[in-house]
This record gives sequence, C-alpha cells and structure tokens, in this order.
Amino acid sequence: MLLAGLALAACRPDTVRLAYRPRAGDHARYRVIVRTATTRVVAGIAPDVTDDTATLVADQTVLAVANGEARVRVVLSRPGSPDRTFVVRFDRGGQLVAVDSIEGLPTSALGRLGLPEVFPAAPIAPDTPLRPGQRWRLGPSTGRLVELGIEHGRRVARMTARTALPATASAPTADGGTVELRGTEITDATSTRQLGRGDVERSTSVTTANFALRIVPPPGQAGPPLDGTLAVTVRADVTRLA
Repeated sequence: MLLAGLALAACRPDTVRLAYRPRAGDHARYRVIVRTATTRVVAGIAPDVTDDTATLVADQTVLAVANGEARVRVVLSRPGSPDRTFVVRFDRGGQLVAVDSIEGLPTSALGRLGLPEVFPAAPIAPDTPLRPGQRWRLGPSTGRLVELGIEHGRRVARMTARTALPATASAPTADGGTVELRGTEITDATSTRQLGRGDVERSTSVTTANFALRIVPPPGQAGPPLDGTLAVTVRADVTRLA
C-alpha cells in the first residue's frame, strides 16, 4: 500500500465517507481463511480442544440497493464441499443485517461453519465525513480512520474497529439436556476499503469469546448441572481477488 494521506489532504477536501454504497450489478470475489480454536473445560471431564482452519472463496453480486440496504447474492465455495448460495443484506456500514435465504435451507445446514465465520466482520463505518486519525462510535463498535492511500490504482482508506457484545445461547444436548452459555464476544478488526463505494479490499478480524458454560441434565434425570468454561477464538483473513 502506498500511503498518500498528506497528498490526498492537500489536493481535495480533508474528509471522506467510508459507508458501503454499492450499485446493483457490482461484483467482487474474495478469499476467506478462517481459523477457529475452541477450548471447553467441564469439571470431571477431560478438556476438549479443537483447532480448525478453512479456506473459502466468496463470489458476491449486488442484486439490489434500496432503503439504505444492499441485497447481495453470495456463492460460497470450499474444497471438498458443494457450493452454497446465500442471499444476504448489508447496511450502509457494511454490516450483515439479515440472511434472506440459504439455498432454501436453514442456517444449521452449514454445520460447524456458522454465518459469523462465513461473513467475517470488517470494521463497520458511520455514514458521516471522517478525517484521518478521527475516531467514532457506532452502536457497540468504536473505530478509527487510520490513514488514506492508493492501492492497485484505487483510492483507499485503512480503518480499525472494536466491537464488544454480551452473548448468551442455549442448545439441546444429544441426550435431551441443555447447554447454556453466557459471556462476551470482542472483535478487533482492521480493513482497507475503497473510497466511494466502500468495498472491502482486505480485512483481518479476530473474535475472542469467553463463556461460562452449564450443562443441565434431561428432565427427570437425577444429578446436578455441570459447570465449566468455553473459550473460542476466530481469526478471519479476507483478501479481494477480483
């Protein structure tokens, strides 16, 4: 990346907008490398540690833009697995706000690979003018426009953001019991975006989640709940291919 913040500031207004403003028909192709590491510790049970890396290609086409949202078709490819097609919606900040369809299947059809990993978080941005070095707050996220520059002949901006969210979940176990999770998720992300439309050129995000875990036995089964912890780290590296 050729940094050119001073030159850009000298020859044009010193503020830019980073909001996602695509047009119908826009197309982009990305390589996404996701590494997921989990450690589960429950009293009386050997720790369960997993580490998985997946390489994906996401082919995105903007179907329509209306009411501040972009409706996007995404064809997701992974070696050894059939392609999957999603229709999703992004807001002006570039944040995933809804999933309209997954080939007519429920989200659970993805198996272990969940939607937060398929669409890793690039830093969202407010639809307001920003100067290099300026910070902002948008909902649970804080961010900063780091610098402006030129990359592959395109005017770009590099930005960082942190998002912190409380997280709770409940799911059935194989024997009819329940797993309950309660904790927080923190995502730190850095991305390079095109100026104008806000397309992501590349992005790295690391999400760290720490949960208190409780396994409740099935109704009618004797025995107290089991308590433990669950730690999850997801790193996603996204690179635009076309």
